[in-house]
Amino acid sequence: MREAPFGTALLAIAFVLLWNVVPQLLLAVPFDLSVPVTLLIFAIVRALILAYLAFPFAKLYDDVAFTRRW
Repeated sequence: MREAPFGTALLAIAFVLLWNVVPQLLLAVPFDLSVPVTLLIFAIVRALILAYLAFPFAKLYDDVAFTRRW
């Protein structure tokens, strides 16, 4: 996104950190759960992170993509 490089970089960094670090931290906490339940929790956390970040990405795209008229 050439029009908003700071916002794009900030969202990309937040996405990478939340997508990779937070689920791994949750998996590092010792729970007495079975493997399928642990993987289900892992998938739910990732889905929530993706849904949470989809709105800022869509807003940034909307702000940048529809500001100029060709």
